[in-house]
Amino acid sequence: MKLSTLAAAIAGAIVAGAATSYYYSQSGSAAAGSSETVVLQFDQGVAGELTSKSYPNYSNGVRSALFSVQAEKNQIINLTVTGALRAQISVHHNGQMVIQSNDGRGGCGGCGGYDRENATETTLSFRAEEAGTYEIAVSGIDARAYGPFRLTASAIKPYSGEALKADQSVTDWATGKELEYNLAIESDGIYTIDMRANPNERLDPYLTLLDANGVELISDDDSGGSLNARVQTLLKAGEYKIKAGSGDGLQNFQGGFTLQIRSLPIPEENRLQPGEALTLNAPAASNGLFTGERQSYTLQVDDPALVSIDLNTQGFYAELGLSKDGQTQATSPGYDNRQRIRSILQPGTYSVTLDGSKQSGLFTLSASSQPVPDNAGGGSLAVDEERHAVLLEGLDKDVYTIDITRPGRYVIDMSAPSIDSYLTLRRNGRTVAEDDDSGGDLNARIETNLEAGQYTIEASSLGGSSRSQDYTISVRRN
Repeated sequence: MKLSTLAAAIAGAIVAGAATSYYYSQSGSAAAGSSETVVLQFDQGVAGELTSKSYPNYSNGVRSALFSVQAEKNQIINLTVTGALRAQISVHHNGQMVIQSNDGRGGCGGCGGYDRENATETTLSFRAEEAGTYEIAVSGIDARAYGPFRLTASAIKPYSGEALKADQSVTDWATGKELEYNLAIESDGIYTIDMRANPNERLDPYLTLLDANGVELISDDDSGGSLNARVQTLLKAGEYKIKAGSGDGLQNFQGGFTLQIRSLPIPEENRLQPGEALTLNAPAASNGLFTGERQSYTLQVDDPALVSIDLNTQGFYAELGLSKDGQTQATSPGYDNRQRIRSILQPGTYSVTLDGSKQSGLFTLSASSQPVPDNAGGGSLAVDEERHAVLLEGLDKDVYTIDITRPGRYVIDMSAPSIDSYLTLRRNGRTVAEDDDSGGDLNARIETNLEAGQYTIEASSLGGSSRSQDYTISVRRN
């Protein structure tokens, strides 16, 4: 195929989508370089190289190599450039730019590009709106980008309309309207549905799962990482519907994406059932199944102990909670798949809960204990007593009780060399006073009038602490 006027224009139209930035020489002929474009065959890579003799864009010096591919109507084509060249790609048809790489950095920064030992990869997918020849320009990201590369074109099989099943992946193309798919589940189990934008697409996938009657069961925007959507839930055998859309409006729902359905095995042996008791210091963690609803387990503590409760989830996040007699003792917010509560517990029966997610999945849960170190965890504190204590790594706070027998003005001090001390004074669960830095530097001080009665003092580190830290706490009548 001879290099046409259009093909010459393509190589000069790569930067920032400047489709009118042609790069002819003054004589009107194409700039120096090969006089033919290379015709691509699907799944057969073609080697190329950008040098100082490659077609230039005279406005900024970027060099380009030209190719073409024959496409059928509505065919989805994926282009991949690998090699030392830091590349960008553009596609043209009938004199118009169809699509180009999202940015000029060779790989869209997380959308399909990588840089490993000076090798790069740039990918770009497009759908042919009509049958014909599509011109492709492989260009450097700037005037300094030279080097060898390999270009491969692959035809992606589009979704054909059949009901989706477990362990299946399909590719489809968004055109600005919500898409609906039928889903056939053959056996009860946990299923993960992923919706991922094709590399170099700027889609924000959004998934909704509905039952056969169109009632929404669960939806998700970004649980699949980056802007991708993921739904993981427990499903019974039957018919369902999947709706694919965009988290930032259907007007932006343009481009290619994949839907993948996976089934996860559910082990039946030795599975922890809701309401069962956790065993402190068991030789192995207990396996469980979270169904998307609040689940509780009991924990018996016979002696004062430093207790660690660990939750590891598979494919979903959940909040971990600890309570006693209906009163919350500690929580872990569920921002990732590993959660821990570490607290000094007095003897009694506690409730350990998993909550805060509509997603489902397998998890392991364990509880371990060790003796409470000296001067850790709080306890009883007397007026005019100065106590040297340690705030243990992983603990939110130490809690002290103090009996005020004489009404008057009192000063509570917490000082520490390496932490940002924070004090909270409570009575009957109500906050009386709190302070951060009134003791000077990062030390805390509460000075207030107190009535006779019992109070609790919470000594903590603002922002937490990654290791155990010494501090001093005292109460005196002013």
